[in-house]
Amino acid sequence: MKSFSLNNCGKVLLILLGVVTVVSVVFVLITGSGARRIFLFEQQNNDNLTAEIRYLKKTATKDDIKNYVDELLLGPITPQCRPVYPLGTHVESLFLRDRTLYVNLSEEAIPLKEGKASEPLVATEIFKKNIFTNFRNVDIIKLYIVGNEVYVVKASDS
Repeated sequence: MKSFSLNNCGKVLLILLGVVTVVSVVFVLITGSGARRIFLFEQQNNDNLTAEIRYLKKTATKDDIKNYVDELLLGPITPQCRPVYPLGTHVESLFLRDRTLYVNLSEEAIPLKEGKASEPLVATEIFKKNIFTNFRNVDIIKLYIVGNEVYVVKASDS
């Protein structure tokens, strides 16, 4: 029976692996894993909503909301769900002032085909639920598509 022994190279590799592991753990503990966010999407075969949990990089409040909306517009990870707005939709502008969120979406948000994304009224409701669920500092949402106001809602109306 052979006994197991490490030569110098093996010992160095083992120590290096231990150091890398410790540094990685310390880095995660210091920086955190990101902000936990909930994303709601409509299921394709019924009107139920499905929640997905994603971790987004922590940033300033305005950038945090912008990152969230950008991620929401990318659509669901779950294949049984449909995107809130058609793929290709992006944020033209977004800002938060006095607890009112102003969001201007690109023209791709105007649905041209049935079935790929949520219906327009459903999409605005899902968008509202997503924002109010994740951002307690927003009381009013004013949603625009290509500069035209399409939706205004207060948190108290939801």
